[in-house]
Amino acid sequence: MPVTRRNTPTKTPLFSQHMPGGPYGYADIMRHVGDIFFVQSTHASAVDDSGHGRTPEAPFATLDYAVGRCTANAGDVIYLMPGHVELVASAGALDLDTAGIQIRGCGSGTLQPIIRFTTAITADMDVDAADIVIENVNFQAGFADITAAIDVNALNFTIRKCRFTEQTAALNAVIWIQMPADGAAAGLTLEDNYVYAPDTANTHWVNFSDTGAG
Repeated sequence: MPVTRRNTPTKTPLFSQHMPGGPYGYADIMRHVGDIFFVQSTHASAVDDSGHGRTPEAPFATLDYAVGRCTANAGDVIYLMPGHVELVASAGALDLDTAGIQIRGCGSGTLQPIIRFTTAITADMDVDAADIVIENVNFQAGFADITAAIDVNALNFTIRKCRFTEQTAALNAVIWIQMPADGAAAGLTLEDNYVYAPDTANTHWVNFSDTGAG
């Protein structure tokens, strides 16, 4: 007797997403369970509004705006495109306040996306929500003796495969990563990063004010 074959559904690690005003896109569910946004300050079509950010051809202009478009704990991913430069010119000018997002830089060498601290010694990036991951970004001091460039105030912050550098020899961060004194930011993870901090005023890459829980 002939064998009857049934068409049975097969699961794959890929899933589809429909982009507003565009076609369906397919992505790896392990890396993209939520929305995907693109940021590139140097792109001619970059604008911070609701009609941008969904494709590399029409990206957002700033990471700070992209963070605000994300949904907490939904697995949203922000891609910083090659050549992007995010200027952080004052205290809290860049606030990572949406939990569970991932920020991934695209490009290497001179094309690696930059988060540059400039204009004031108080310029810093605040991490105010839990479970945030940053990968492949160049954190760059663009001002002299920045007090503490990254202020971590939430649990389980991860920095992976990033660089910490100085725009010129006279520009530096005294402390790159500041942890709080109350243990509210336990679970800091630092993996495979490169730190270049030769200035004599530098004191810490990471300053644990408390016991550094986790």
